[in-house]
Amino acid sequence: MIRDLQRTTWTVRPMTEEAARTVVAWRYEPPYDFYNLADNPEVLAELLDGSYEAAWDAEGDVAAFFCTGLAAQVPDGFRVGAYDNLDGVVVDLGLGMRPDLTGRGLGQLFIEDVMGIFRDQHLGAWIRLTVAAHNERAFRLYRRMGFAAERQFESHGVTFYTMRRALTAPPAPPADQEGDSSQHQQRSPEP
Repeated sequence: MIRDLQRTTWTVRPMTEEAARTVVAWRYEPPYDFYNLADNPEVLAELLDGSYEAAWDAEGDVAAFFCTGLAAQVPDGFRVGAYDNLDGVVVDLGLGMRPDLTGRGLGQLFIEDVMGIFRDQHLGAWIRLTVAAHNERAFRLYRRMGFAAERQFESHGVTFYTMRRALTAPPAPPADQEGDSSQHQQRSPEP
């Protein structure tokens, strides 16, 4: 397993059964254990329903994943209108990172790279995240990245916020990096 995941080391492709089984085996320490997934047929079926993609590191290990659409939403948010799309196209995005990679500054890199994937198809759309209020680390990261809190709601005793940001063109590279063709992520066909 690699020690430092660099931007150029992950490859993104649709979630596989093997990757899904790896993700449900991840275990986070409190207070992040809220994100531990159950290893049951329903959870595996959701991870394989086509709304999840996985990111493999250079060693071939699953490093992170993301999901879109309903899979990225908390159902109780509908009750309060947290997922209304009143002003254009909104891409709901959910994220997860392997526990040993969290808290090391890699989340921002991964989110930027995932947003780059969507930028090609949805430039001008909104990206919306749903975050548990007790996940202060993620909340701070999302605010630092320009996401603004919109709606607050409760689900099973947990407070959640939806946060949104416009999906804009990436900033131009500094003059000394123009022409650099390195990419942050690679999209690969299914194996």
